[in-house]
Amino acid sequence: MKLFYINSTHWDREWYVPFQHFRYNLVKTVNELIDILESDPEYKIFTLDGQTIVLEDYSEIEPERAEKLKSFIQEGRIVVGPWYVMPDEYLVSGESLIKNLSVGHKIAEQWGVKPLKYGYANDIFGHIAQLPQIFKGFGIEGAYIGRGLGNTDFNHFVWQSPDGTECLTSIGFYGAFIVGKLKHYGTEEFPKILKEWIELAMSRSEAPVVFFSNTNDHTPVDRRTPEILNMIREQFPETEVCDVDLSKMVEELKKYKAVLPRVAGELSEPRDAMEHPARNLTLLYHCLSAHYPLKQQNDYCQNLLETRVEPMLAFSSLNDQPLNRRFSDVAWKWLLQNHPHDSICGCSGDRVHGQMPYRFEQTEDIANRLYEAFCDGQRTVSLTDDKTDYIIKVYNTLATVVDKTHTVKVAMKGFSTVREGYAMKEKHNNFLLLDQSGSEVDYQIERIDRNRLLRTSSVAQKFDTFDVYTISFKAPVPAMGYASFRIVPAQKRVAFPDKMPCGENWAENDFIRFEIGQNGRLTIIDKRNGKVYKNLCGYVDNGEVGDGWRHEGPMNDFTVSDFGIPAEISLISNGAVKTVFKITKAFKIPQYLDAKTLDRGETKAELTIISTITLNRDSAFVTVETEIDNTARDHRLKLMLPTATEGDTYFASQAFCKVTRPVGTDPEKASWDEPECVERNMNGIIGKQSADGNGLSFVAAEGLHEGGVLNDADSTVGVTLYRCFDRVFMQTESHLSQLQRRLTFKYSIVPMTADTSYTDLLLIQHGLKNTEMSVVDKVSADTETPEAVSYFEIENPDVALSLFKVSEDGEGYVIRMFNASNEPTNSKISFKFDVAKACETDLLENKTAELSVDGNAVNIGFKPWEIKTVKFKKL
Repeated sequence: MKLFYINSTHWDREWYVPFQHFRYNLVKTVNELIDILESDPEYKIFTLDGQTIVLEDYSEIEPERAEKLKSFIQEGRIVVGPWYVMPDEYLVSGESLIKNLSVGHKIAEQWGVKPLKYGYANDIFGHIAQLPQIFKGFGIEGAYIGRGLGNTDFNHFVWQSPDGTECLTSIGFYGAFIVGKLKHYGTEEFPKILKEWIELAMSRSEAPVVFFSNTNDHTPVDRRTPEILNMIREQFPETEVCDVDLSKMVEELKKYKAVLPRVAGELSEPRDAMEHPARNLTLLYHCLSAHYPLKQQNDYCQNLLETRVEPMLAFSSLNDQPLNRRFSDVAWKWLLQNHPHDSICGCSGDRVHGQMPYRFEQTEDIANRLYEAFCDGQRTVSLTDDKTDYIIKVYNTLATVVDKTHTVKVAMKGFSTVREGYAMKEKHNNFLLLDQSGSEVDYQIERIDRNRLLRTSSVAQKFDTFDVYTISFKAPVPAMGYASFRIVPAQKRVAFPDKMPCGENWAENDFIRFEIGQNGRLTIIDKRNGKVYKNLCGYVDNGEVGDGWRHEGPMNDFTVSDFGIPAEISLISNGAVKTVFKITKAFKIPQYLDAKTLDRGETKAELTIISTITLNRDSAFVTVETEIDNTARDHRLKLMLPTATEGDTYFASQAFCKVTRPVGTDPEKASWDEPECVERNMNGIIGKQSADGNGLSFVAAEGLHEGGVLNDADSTVGVTLYRCFDRVFMQTESHLSQLQRRLTFKYSIVPMTADTSYTDLLLIQHGLKNTEMSVVDKVSADTETPEAVSYFEIENPDVALSLFKVSEDGEGYVIRMFNASNEPTNSKISFKFDVAKACETDLLENKTAELSVDGNAVNIGFKPWEIKTVKFKKL
């Protein structure tokens, strides 16, 4: 028998007190650790959580002692990494998890060591299905978790990702020894308590390998560790006590993998009442819906970096106009500092969550300035110059051709042809939109923002007034590249009589028709298969007495529905490429919860809910943008989408995969310590399909991460929009968590057929991200329209692009993708330029296999749900 003992501290960077408070204690703890290691040679090793950010936080305060800390790290007596911060896995993107681990590895290397090659994830609130595959991409084959496996009663297990990657994982209530047992240290009964605790751990292992944890939240260093280890050796003389880093335990466990229990997929099971303290911790489901605006801002920042900044930097490099990539690295670090689970989960105090927007704003500001620099590099003159035409380059950062409706903003000044209205003589620019071949493209003016003061130089104090035209048009754009369009003056009045079919409460295209009821709810008719989906976009509201971790309604709760509330319906745009309606309704709900009686009072608050419903000519789905003025407290608002679809399972998105779950909840788990609930994690996509493939899905890009499917007659998808509460751990009350503000939401409702793939839904989600790139230049009439450009294309619709970027070493480019299907597949990447060489890499971008470049194309094989990273160099 080998017992692997870990002595560590799980350092919450911020939680019930803000970062600077915790850092004060961190500095004290690390100083004590250094003193102990200097004075006690028997104190062999300490694991400094799994986060390298603690090294930055410490050395900023103690630069003189940082060298001493570094020497102990290099000696192997202090173990660091592999993360930068310990994140929540459900609320951040797959690329953010990869970047997090990548930054953690870099910082460890800056301190002169390789990071701990072990998945230290002890306090994350559940785990995504693909984490073993992500870990393996960093050379990590084992992990330590504390939540997500419910009532399991084993010490080790083999955890398998959807692609088949295995991770040798240990699980347990990581704070139980300190909280429940170590308090007896120094008493007569402690040896007996220690012996019983270890025997319990031994009984839970199928292999002669035992994992023993002496750690808890931000605990100081335990000076008694050598004494405790000697006590264990005396009590179990035939057991080898291993005081080493946990990667050594993985090597030992490999010998016994065949006898270990196996678990596949996501780890998101709740826990029953704890019979003994060796079991894992509760899952804390409802962090997913706490502090919605923070989650919305986080998703937007991720989208900016992943779908605009990273490919934009690669475009610039490929065009020999490189931008400074270090700005992107700094933006990522600002973003990652909001990813610790107590931060992004929304379960901290007001001071913490009040400081998070500043970090998001740093990310946004850097991303926006890089975008300005990118656009400046492609313009020939200022938009105030006396030129006649405008060139618009519309970029596509997907690896497949898109032929869809694009919306761009064009700041116009001094245009040569102007028309007037018939009555009020409102003037507007009269122009044609041409593609690169000179053919006319139908367009639609969405709105005109007049006399807008805009900067005309990114480096000087120059401003001017413009009329900003928001125009929409449908046109193809090549894969991973751009297409050019031209605005030219028109002498004849420009009009497009071929408007989309619509009425006072309905619109349709070749694929679907939608109708708005008097109560503002939608009916969608799928013209491809005749399926009808009724009562969509209903709202239900309940009371909330929970906190950042958990939703709970009061005992005297009741549900308020918008079903009988009349709506005001307005047609606000109908043209050549889209139809837009606005729905306004006043939803009255209890204003607050009575703190003494816990009753939802008679005083009512009026939630003004304004939604725009958009149907594009080319889309088989509708897009909804909603604004809610939240004037009520202590409540939860959910969006309801009846699917009327048979079957007992539904699907939801996660990083690099989708997961399948049963509808409803298990009645036997209703009385558990942590009752099972309908609401579970999703990465913005949730849907229900019948056996024939028909069904309905909800797709959002930002902020919405909690949903489920009810086991009711209509198989209703319920999505939590937001929760308002004031209970926060170790805080008297919270004000920010009541969300007394305007809240915005954007999502698509997608009828599915048997031909709808998961990548189709991912493409729709990409289109919602508000990160489309367009560059406007002003040119003379004799300037030629630039040709379309494509850099590469992935020639398999089931292979989803995750990221295109400049490689970390700056010597090439990286394409990351994954097989978004249950079947093995092959794909070709076709480059539109000469490629010197290409290879597959791990997630650290180290070469794992050479790729044959044939005709500037490479072929790659994928297992189901396999993530692949390709690095290439341009000739």
